[in-house]
Amino acid sequence: KLVKNGKYSMFVGNAGTGKTEIIKHYLDGLDKDADNILSKNIVMSYYTSSFTLQQELEGYIDKRSGTNFGPPMGKKMIFFIDDLNLPYVETYGTQNSIALLTQHM
Repeated sequence: KLVKNGKYSMFVGNAGTGKTEIIKHYLDGLDKDADNILSKNIVMSYYTSSFTLQQELEGYIDKRSGTNFGPPMGKKMIFFIDDLNLPYVETYGTQNSIALLTQHM
């Protein structure tokens, strides 16, 4: 229900508990045509920078008008971002890729 109502969600748990598989199974089971939903999987790693993440996010959306971007007209986009905790922690304790995500939300 969260996805269809446009709400954000986060799965939290120990390694190996099946969080990724649960989400992948759910996204694969969506009726993409009836619900007009597109989904993309982005896996983060230690080397994921904010620039890399921005390139991945922008690769799946279209430019509409001016500075507006979004999924193809009439569709909703779901980004499944896996391993959110892995990007490099900088000297000041920040993770730039995580900061970029908070700006998008």
